[in-house]
Amino acid sequence: MLYGLMMFFVFLVAGQGEALGHGSGGHGGCDNTQANSCAPSSHDTKPVTDIAEAPLQVINKAYLDRVKPVLIKKCGDCHGPLPAYPWYYIIPGVRQFIDYDRKSALKHLDISNDFPFVGHGTPIEDLRAVLESVTKGSMPPLRYSMFHKGANLTDEEKKTIMDWTADGEKLLTK
Repeated sequence: MLYGLMMFFVFLVAGQGEALGHGSGGHGGCDNTQANSCAPSSHDTKPVTDIAEAPLQVINKAYLDRVKPVLIKKCGDCHGPLPAYPWYYIIPGVRQFIDYDRKSALKHLDISNDFPFVGHGTPIEDLRAVLESVTKGSMPPLRYSMFHKGANLTDEEKKTIMDWTADGEKLLTK
């Protein structure tokens, strides 16, 4: 237990930027400071304004049925509405660090509501960013998963999310 606490503080001090999992590139590797850095190429998608509401409803239904329970369970502490704070949240400095991380995570992707997400991207950008995070294994950050056994997605959960993102992208690019 003491070793784990020491490791946490090592990551606290040394874990700025990319080690946080919320570095300058944003979630999914997008650079939010540059226009269209995560924008889909114009040849494979319609502008978001041309997307009929029906595909979004189909994607949301699949999200609610299959994906949201996984994301709330595995990602909800940082990206969801009701975090389960760890016992060490009461330690001065740690609380501010966790609050900062959570604020940053919600800025990148907020799963508090249904799909499309509240965040910094269009629906198709969010699908692609979620897919990238799942395939690269960039979430959760190492320092989070070190202290939260079972936080990483199982192979079955990854497949569920990857299938949902692929199906959603097909619907949005018709």
